[in-house]
Amino acid sequence: MIMFRTKRRRTRKKVTFIQRFFRSVVAVVILSAFILGISLMVKEMAGLDPYGLVKLAGPVLDPLLEKVGISTEEAGQVAGSFAERILKTNIAPSEGYMGDLDGASDGNDVLTSRTAVFKAVMMGDSANDNDSLARALDLAESLGANRVFYLGDYTEFGVKDNLIEAKAVMEASDLQYDSLPGDRDADINAVPVANYDNYYSVFGLPKIGVTMGDIRFVLLNNSANYTLIDSVTLGQFYDELENADYVVMSQPLYHPLASTIKPVMGMVRGKIEPEIKAQADEILDRIKESNAKVIIAGDQHSFARIQDNEKESLTHVYIGSIAEERADRGITSITLLNVYDDGSYSIEEHRLD
Repeated sequence: MIMFRTKRRRTRKKVTFIQRFFRSVVAVVILSAFILGISLMVKEMAGLDPYGLVKLAGPVLDPLLEKVGISTEEAGQVAGSFAERILKTNIAPSEGYMGDLDGASDGNDVLTSRTAVFKAVMMGDSANDNDSLARALDLAESLGANRVFYLGDYTEFGVKDNLIEAKAVMEASDLQYDSLPGDRDADINAVPVANYDNYYSVFGLPKIGVTMGDIRFVLLNNSANYTLIDSVTLGQFYDELENADYVVMSQPLYHPLASTIKPVMGMVRGKIEPEIKAQADEILDRIKESNAKVIIAGDQHSFARIQDNEKESLTHVYIGSIAEERADRGITSITLLNVYDDGSYSIEEHRLD
């Protein structure tokens, strides 16, 4: 009798373990499928919020997440990470982009020979790491850059001495450069509110138009989060935009994952400032109406190249960080824009390490 009970208890224990294991596997499969589904939908839906969808599906997912020890927030972060990687690796090239190598085949399998006539390097987010800033400039020079555009965040808090130190590094290079401030270049200690007086006193007011031969860049300082751009600056930007080929700005106007992962003008982590967002949308519409080929923006901390969801000939480029502490997954890089003699261009990420 005792042997029978002992054997029976062992059988129950074995069955319970198998059931638990099976349920855990099913939970992981369902969760993975859900997250992958969200990630794939991001490619088709601008502004999708993976975390929001996971949270919305809480009543269904919570029991499964509990079984595998994953919180709703963690699941949302995983979904966002999956989606961002898909966007980075499966991006459609813009019109005029035919690969990173001369002689690359176009869509009709016709080999095209072209010569780079201008090279511009985009970099940003040194965040007081002036050693990395110097290395980034050395790399830009080795790539044959004709000009450098710095897209913000020389510092952490806009301290004037830090800005002076960063400018000394920029001036030590033989490269011509233009700078835009970042949100971290605002003086956090300014009274009554953070402002850019320190930055402007060191680097001067940012240029809006830069012309190199037949190639025109238009720059927009939209670094101050949650702040409208004044009408004078915006009017000058629109005037320069009429003949611009490339648009350079401190932070993006658009990103498919803006609501959860990547900050854009007027919306950060799902919090929308209606007036700012409306102005950002207006600016983006005006760019789409122009002949600009590329919008290049900072403040993202990782490199990506994404085709506009409405205008096929317009590409959004997000540059990486040159400071490791700011860079996503520690990947530090600069971005090289090659402009060719046939009017086409290519975009390349070049890593510091």
